[in-house]
Amino acid sequence: MYNKKLHGLHNSKACELLIQSGDGEFNDWVVTTAFYSALHLVHHHLFPLLVFRRMYKTFDSYYNNQYPEQELPKHTVTKDLVFEYLFVISSKYNWLFKECYNARYRSYHIDGAVAKTAKGYLEEIKSLTIE
Repeated sequence: MYNKKLHGLHNSKACELLIQSGDGEFNDWVVTTAFYSALHLVHHHLFPLLVFRRMYKTFDSYYNNQYPEQELPKHTVTKDLVFEYLFVISSKYNWLFKECYNARYRSYHIDGAVAKTAKGYLEEIKSLTIE
């Protein structure tokens, strides 16, 4: 069975290796791996999830049941779940989402301070989501 925690930790290792390279050439990938690591760790932490006496084993089962018409993007639904159930990290998770979107679709030239912040936010999210 697919393991979100292991996938998140795998992405976290990639993030660490990229930031340790030190030259900043791959800061866009530091941010991207930080966000996707956080996404997998959040899904791992939240699921299984009990909602109105119904248990959802995975994010996909929750999403497909709650949004059968897929009227909201999965990232939006995840951000909403983080806000509701993991409020303490919601601003950091949203920041990672925004910066990842920027790195992937607007400009891959990411400042070193942004990359360091992304790595730091990932570490905070990891500390909350891994038992």
